[in-house]
Amino acid sequence: MLYRPSSPKKLWDCTLYCANGTYHIFYLSSGNLGHVCTRDFVQYTELPDIEGFGGPGAWNERGLFLTGCIVPVGTGYKMLLGTIEPSTQRQVYGLYTSDDLIRWTQYEHNPVLFADGVLYDDAYSPRDGGMYTAWRDPQVYRIEDGWYYLCLCARLKEHADDSTGASVANVRTRDFIRYEYLPPLSEVGHLVKYAECPDCFSIHGDEYLTFLDHGWGGNAIHTSSVKGAAGTFYQIRRRGNAAYETPRDFLLLGSSDDRQCGWAARTALSADGQRILYYHVTAENSSFGIPKLIRRNPSGSLRLQFFPAMRALFGEPIGYGFEKTFADDPGVWIPSSERTIAGTAAAYGSAKPLCETGAFVLECVLQIERGKRAGISLWQTPENEAVSVTFDCETQSVRCENLYYTPCEGFGYAAGDIVNGGKVRECDRRAFRIRYGKAYSLKLFARDKTVDFYIDDTWIFCKRFPEAADHGMLSLFVSRAAAEFRDIRISSFRGQP
Repeated sequence: MLYRPSSPKKLWDCTLYCANGTYHIFYLSSGNLGHVCTRDFVQYTELPDIEGFGGPGAWNERGLFLTGCIVPVGTGYKMLLGTIEPSTQRQVYGLYTSDDLIRWTQYEHNPVLFADGVLYDDAYSPRDGGMYTAWRDPQVYRIEDGWYYLCLCARLKEHADDSTGASVANVRTRDFIRYEYLPPLSEVGHLVKYAECPDCFSIHGDEYLTFLDHGWGGNAIHTSSVKGAAGTFYQIRRRGNAAYETPRDFLLLGSSDDRQCGWAARTALSADGQRILYYHVTAENSSFGIPKLIRRNPSGSLRLQFFPAMRALFGEPIGYGFEKTFADDPGVWIPSSERTIAGTAAAYGSAKPLCETGAFVLECVLQIERGKRAGISLWQTPENEAVSVTFDCETQSVRCENLYYTPCEGFGYAAGDIVNGGKVRECDRRAFRIRYGKAYSLKLFARDKTVDFYIDDTWIFCKRFPEAADHGMLSLFVSRAAAEFRDIRISSFRGQP
């Protein structure tokens, strides 16, 4: 939602590093490594790519297309970048060095890092499909006594038939050329097929391990709040414990129904020293997502919070008015001030248009007094299709999905959807306890057919709707309910994706 390279250039998995208040984003880009920097996530400076393609027969003949990592060493920087070696089909990594994060030199004896074939499998497996060996996505997670400790996506050499063998490998090095292979940080073959893009960090004495996957084939992944989860998951190792545990709600960032959207998340330290989660939004033209703060709950579980630095994205106010209504709408909408309006609908649903807009940021307070559901619709087209964010009191969930407006009935599903053989309905959903009479503070970022949504500054979902309109009506709605929307603020979305 924040940055996308100009076509035909592509963006995929990212590595974020902050140096002297400047954020450097390195991203996989069709075999090369793209590089852009920013201080505010609004304005970006594009820097030279790292050339990924070696000559015929070189270890990187196919280019660099496996996620790497960067670490400061002395007065310079080292980066590991990966590919599939033509001669062996192994996933391998080479070393690159730089003094300024811009000009990079390849080590002459690459590759330097590959699976050992003892603890970690280095052979092709039928379970890998087109992914070849599972040895990728290194991340430096600890520096201690001159040793650099790295975690990687790996598969155990020896594992049970009813396990995928997925594990988060553990290696260490002093020079990024020679490596020692240690027992895995965690064996997760009962949870996922691959533990991709792993990361490890500590908060208040507990260690946290994150990794990426989705439900391959019959391997559906469910948490206590998300069904069919896909994205970045996490485990906890409590202080003094030997093994990582899986919490009930172990999806940190992702989507339901096995849909990729917020993808390949890892962590970095912000300019003010806070730990943030960064990722990219998958799409036909993927983009860098909105970073989020990582916060620890009293129970030890994690949540993602609104990153205050993202207030730089709030642009000029977008005006709106209460005088316009939809024809034949059965609801009653009563403004009580310039930025507050209450809506009621009895037997049906009702909507109140505010303005027309494309990219925007919406802030408001929602309080449902009674009934079925209430929410916000955006990018409503002349055909009355819109993306909606819904507080569903009946199912105790928050939903983001395509809905249709019928003048005498409000927002709901259309007759031509999947029930009658039409298109697949796009939806993301998350269990959420909704209380009548409670005020919920909402933040909604909308750009490029993508919605990033927070309740009380806690992140709820990031969802892209490929068939949504680029521009349309922004409305409030209620369905068999009474609700009040207060402190409504609509702003432009600064910057360009």
